[in-house]
Amino acid sequence: MPVTDCHPQYSKHLTSWMRCRDVIAGEDAVKCRGEMYLPKLSGTDENEYRGYLMRAMFYGAADRTVRGLAGAVLRKAPNVKAPDSLKELLMRFSRDGDTLEQMSKCVIEEVLGVGRVGLLVDAPDSDGADPYVAIYFAENIINWRVEQVNGIRALTQVVLKESVEEPDPIDQFVTIEIEQYRVLVLRNINDKWEYQVELWRKRLKPVATKGDTHEVEWFVYETSTPTIAGGKSLEFIPFIFVNQTSITPDVQKGPLLDLVNVNLSHFRTSADLEHGRHFTALPTAWVAGFDSRKTRLAIGSSIAWVSDNPQAQAGFLEFTGAGLGSLQVAMSDKEKLMAVLGARLLEERSPMAEAAGTVKLRQSGEQSVLAHIAQSVSQALTTVLRWAILWKGDTGDASVELNQDFNLVGIDSQTLLALMNGVQNGMLSWDVMVYNLKRGELYPDNWSLDDERLAIEKGPPVSPVIGIPDSTTGPQSEPEPEPESEAKPVDA
Repeated sequence: MPVTDCHPQYSKHLTSWMRCRDVIAGEDAVKCRGEMYLPKLSGTDENEYRGYLMRAMFYGAADRTVRGLAGAVLRKAPNVKAPDSLKELLMRFSRDGDTLEQMSKCVIEEVLGVGRVGLLVDAPDSDGADPYVAIYFAENIINWRVEQVNGIRALTQVVLKESVEEPDPIDQFVTIEIEQYRVLVLRNINDKWEYQVELWRKRLKPVATKGDTHEVEWFVYETSTPTIAGGKSLEFIPFIFVNQTSITPDVQKGPLLDLVNVNLSHFRTSADLEHGRHFTALPTAWVAGFDSRKTRLAIGSSIAWVSDNPQAQAGFLEFTGAGLGSLQVAMSDKEKLMAVLGARLLEERSPMAEAAGTVKLRQSGEQSVLAHIAQSVSQALTTVLRWAILWKGDTGDASVELNQDFNLVGIDSQTLLALMNGVQNGMLSWDVMVYNLKRGELYPDNWSLDDERLAIEKGPPVSPVIGIPDSTTGPQSEPEPEPESEAKPVDA
């Protein structure tokens, strides 16, 4: 089996990944695909089709939905717990030098948009170099294998498609783009599992048949055995999949695929509507009874049409039917459907006030999707962070927890009073009250119970305006009374 062979699940979902990618990228990417997303009308030639495609309007619902939902997760900074020795590493956590928070944004948007992404922990070849995390898009993870390793199902092979740039050996100002495959493999060597990496590249080899004198073959260009602190090799592949609801290799349907399909249907309806408007918006002149061999008709304010034929007629054709109206209604229906499927940022606000419970119920579907994605990404980032600690030879635990509170309503005064009464009556603990106040965003991020207790013991700040003495400076003497001025007679 050649290294370029793809996993059956990869081949099954590749088309939908490309479709989601194009729709999220926007109008230019969709229109560049031509007839893939907008078929030709019957009987049209290339010039007519170009005009048909150009007039179509693309509605950027998918992109705005991804950015809006990702913003709901990232409106609070991730809660990261890690040893102090990893502080510098977290500031350049990815291969491109991004921080952990910046990398989490990319991972969330990939899972929202396509439904899948992969994370690989690696390190430069130099000894003692810090590890980093490389992000691989779904389209670049072409194959994988899962087997029993020490009684547990684990990855034993992952094939990653890459494109690297190298300087041209002849021209120093030119770079050559080289296609290669990175194969992560777990081998059993002398009853011990060892993680190895192979880089595969292609070359030409001569053939004995007529015609072409060369054919392409893939070969192992480079092999390495990554080692962690102390020169030890890994007994697992430090690669993790991130899906909508899991971190397993199995491919799941993208959360926005239904929305993407409706978005493309809306695009096709727009093309038909704009095509109809193009041919019906302006009146079309018509004549009857004119000798076309003798008379050349033109249109203008200073031009009159004259004919010797008493039966001659002239007029304008104007569109008066309701055909285009049905297309407009169809577009409006599809926009509402996209709002139901997740594009809440595109939905018009109701002119009537909604109760907090109604808003919460209306948004429960989107919050459920976001909650699952936030949990999966949190679990994946926690795993790669712990792998980085192992790679550096440090000790201590680590975790990454993304925001899962998407309720923007906050906490109302009645709920606040009920919480306070519950604590005062002994029916509610202080910890539970602080938990609810944090969810209502009345406390700062990462505010702990101890922080709140210390703040209460410290008391409110002293205000010199109302004359409250500052206890830190000791008792203050009362100010001396001002001397009374003598009364003077007033001249009449």
